[in-house]
Amino acid sequence: MRSLLFPYFVGFFSWISLLLSSSLCLGQEDPLSRLRAIRSSPQLRAQLAAVVDVAVRRAFGEAVAMPEGLDSVFLGPMGVFVTAKRGEEVRGCMGSLAPKKSSLAEEIAANLQLAFFRDLRHRPILREELAGMKIYLSATGAPLPIERWGSVSPARDAILLKSGAKEAVVLPGEARTQRYLLAFAKAKAGVKKGEAFRLYRLPVEVVEADWTAP
Repeated sequence: MRSLLFPYFVGFFSWISLLLSSSLCLGQEDPLSRLRAIRSSPQLRAQLAAVVDVAVRRAFGEAVAMPEGLDSVFLGPMGVFVTAKRGEEVRGCMGSLAPKKSSLAEEIAANLQLAFFRDLRHRPILREELAGMKIYLSATGAPLPIERWGSVSPARDAILLKSGAKEAVVLPGEARTQRYLLAFAKAKAGVKKGEAFRLYRLPVEVVEADWTAP
């Protein structure tokens, strides 16, 4: 009996560990609530546009400080993904579940630079492409195990694939089919053929920055 139940207990406690670590890493305040607060407040949206403007200027080599007087929503650490789109074309998307910087504002700046120049799926963004560029922020909530793969919508759902210490996040719209979504997540995480992995659905909030190129 122990040999039959052991894998289920391992999977259950792995999920509990992931759930707790995600909540702790993402800070005391729910990241989804923080993005909803930004989206619903004209003042916070204006501050977000200013943060993105600094981030873009830094990405192209300008030494620019963050705006003074930012709301506390931008000052605490938070994992975030930054996506750059021109028309319907994604030009770059980079980020992480857990924060790597001391504040959301600095996290946005760091991930925007990565999205502009380090997303190997896309060519680097040129300054002359900034006209018409749209910048989106995405934040995720606590992961939930996916019980039926057929219920996943690539257009609507964000997923997390984990295989030991390796993991990958795929945001809504990054894949058009379930088959490509799974293949992309495995390739992004570096999962080799035959390696075991687990799949989780991530609640997600997306905010478009009210930013226009200078």
